[in-house]
This record gives sequence, C-alpha cells and structure tokens, in this order.
Amino acid sequence: ITVDVPHGDAWLREEGSRPLVLIAGGTGFSYARSILLTALEQQPDRDISIYWGGRELKHLYDLSELEALSLQH
Repeated sequence: ITVDVPHGDAWLREEGSRPLVLIAGGTGFSYARSILLTALEQQPDRDISIYWGGRELKHLYDLSELEALSLQH
C-alpha cells in the first residue's frame, strides 16, 4: 500500500466490492466523510475502515457521528 499526500481528487468507485479503506488527517476528513456516507448508502454490507488523525482529540470534530455510524453498521 502506498499512501501519498492529498491531491484534491477523491472519489468512490461505484463498482467496487473490495473492502474500502479511508485515510484522513484533520479537515481532510470532509472528503472521507462524503465517500463514507455514500458507500454506506450504496453498499451497506461492504467492509469499510476509516483512519482519521488529528493533533488532539478535540480536532476530531465529527467523532460522535463516526461512533454512531459504527454502532449502526
């Protein structure tokens, strides 16, 4: 696996069925969140992992939403 710096080009392959891994840092979570919500709507049984980092816990501004989604799915 190669992880690169963000280039502002994030999208979801609609035909994909392999496990989905989303990686975000700070406010880059907005891209990952959009992809996550779309994937959950289109393929609710797909395995999805998300890794989101921030300097401090308070910087993970939508953490409660992610926790709720993890309980639902």
